[in-house]
Amino acid sequence: MIVMASTAASAGGFTFQLLSERDGREYLAVQCRALGHSRCGPAMPGLADRAPRVMGAFDRNGLLSAMAGMLPMTVRIGGCEVSGHGVLDVAVDLLHRGRGAAPALIARILADARKNGSAVSLAHPSAPALYRGLGYEAVACLELRRLNRTVVEGAAADPGVRLRDGVGEDVLGSLSRHLEGACSPAPSAVDGVRDVVLDRDGQAVGMLRLERLAGRVVVHLLRVADAGAWATALVALGAEAAQEAGESCIEVWGGGDDDLALWHPGRLRVRECSMPMLRVVDVVRALEERGWPADVAGRWCFDIADPLIPANTGAWVLELEGGRAHVSASTARGFPVSLSRLAQLVAGVLPAVDETVPADLARASALRPWAGIFEF
Repeated sequence: MIVMASTAASAGGFTFQLLSERDGREYLAVQCRALGHSRCGPAMPGLADRAPRVMGAFDRNGLLSAMAGMLPMTVRIGGCEVSGHGVLDVAVDLLHRGRGAAPALIARILADARKNGSAVSLAHPSAPALYRGLGYEAVACLELRRLNRTVVEGAAADPGVRLRDGVGEDVLGSLSRHLEGACSPAPSAVDGVRDVVLDRDGQAVGMLRLERLAGRVVVHLLRVADAGAWATALVALGAEAAQEAGESCIEVWGGGDDDLALWHPGRLRVRECSMPMLRVVDVVRALEERGWPADVAGRWCFDIADPLIPANTGAWVLELEGGRAHVSASTARGFPVSLSRLAQLVAGVLPAVDETVPADLARASALRPWAGIFEF
């Protein structure tokens, strides 16, 4: 095993080090075999800026106890780009489970991410309870929705739209600017997953990331800019499904008021769903970088207690004016805000019951449901 020794640091009985590319590939191979793993997640692509960094936690005897990946990205919140990173699920050695390796590793990743400028952390955890205990909260719903067969069969392609195989992440950003929660850059597709770009007059008007499985075609990403692109995408998906023996269904991952919800007539059947989670890494940057309504002005004092990131702990003042936010430390105490509620406040999510955040601030923070987030 080759380890970058210069990144070593100790805490809680564990030593943390960035792993070599070879060991990182082993981690990603484990993730690809894990139950429920996203098939469109990172696959250690050749481009270094899109490859996740993998950190390991070592016990006192130098044995590798846990690994987790980090993927730098931005997320669009309120029409503005917020700096952040995605956390790939933690893999813990069987002999080290129950010893605190996973929470310690996540805490170290959050500390490093803050130093590197992250305002928020995103995750698609297989164990939500673990992440919720570390300050994460669900902020969106990703659904696997089945297309109506009659809608697909009745579509007629736009003759001005051309299909080509391409690198989907190169066009995804421009096709996702209208969606809350849109992340950038997108991870590269893994083996067996194909990107199709829809062009009109040299401009990308749509993108599909799809995978053919037994009896079904799964679309991991769908973006269409107009009715012609939507119709052409339906025809392309119908052709993919026709290549499968027997009757094949088409299922699309997405959520909120995304392009599928916008263009598909009638209700969609949901087969399964997942709940992406967000954590605030830097309370000042997270609240100042997200977008706010221009017609709201106000001043609110609130208190945060963050055991993992002490710099977030304290009393804060949030001032809104002209669509911009300013956050500063306060000497006066305010209303208490839990880390879960803080995550929702930044993400623009209104909880079912809100007993702490003033109603006017909650209304000002509210956004459309996230529709641009994807699995990573």
